[in-house]
Amino acid sequence: MKTILDCIAIGLIKFSFIIFCIILFPLLLVNTIIHKRKIKKNPFFKSHIVRLYERYPLAYEAYILVMNFPLFYNVYNVLPPLKDKVLQVGCGTGALNIYLQKKGKMAGLELYNLDTNINSIKYGLKRKAFTNYIHSDIKNAPFEDGFFNTIVFARCLHHIKNHKKVFAECERLLAVNGKIIISDHIDLLPGSPNHSYMMNSNIDGVIWRYNEKGLKTHLEKHLPANLKLRSLQAIRQKCITNYNSFFPNADGLAIIEKC
Repeated sequence: MKTILDCIAIGLIKFSFIIFCIILFPLLLVNTIIHKRKIKKNPFFKSHIVRLYERYPLAYEAYILVMNFPLFYNVYNVLPPLKDKVLQVGCGTGALNIYLQKKGKMAGLELYNLDTNINSIKYGLKRKAFTNYIHSDIKNAPFEDGFFNTIVFARCLHHIKNHKKVFAECERLLAVNGKIIISDHIDLLPGSPNHSYMMNSNIDGVIWRYNEKGLKTHLEKHLPANLKLRSLQAIRQKCITNYNSFFPNADGLAIIEKC
């Protein structure tokens, strides 16, 4: 049940979202118009905003800070404790790493960072978010079978296109009883379909969308036989991503275990 303080906090978040939209309106408008024209000819066209923060990590950091406002790195509070050998898929500029450092949660953790964007990796190294990295996608991760205890997808699964191949590789990389931890956006729009689908967002690129039921069905459909979905819950943290006016979301937290 929402308290008065909850309602005030949500109201301030929605107001902040409006302010950000007003400030960024010219950029957003031009980007949207061009994007709508281009995707008619090329459904996979990347908008100028997406290209901007893929090329310039500082722009990506600004984007993340706005979308996570006012929680910033604390959006990762939904994740359970991490320990032993952990592979972080889609490490980006190292936001999760900084969160773990700030919260004193690096003890007993051997964290490996993987991403396809070398610009983000270099920026993460420069700001000392991490010291090791793998410039690769998950389907070509250079590790032996059963190397990891945990594989984490922190707000990045919706960017990965072929989940069937990805989870097959996760099965190979995980030790027996190892876990996949997924934190990803789930759609709260009224009437959203109960199945997964792809869309080309002008601020997020080509992504998967799903509500809670759709994510559950999607995961079960794409998991290999030895990976089992153990739990899935929706946690709605108070940040702009979850309380914006266009695509209200919650954080879906899924735990998958290797049998």
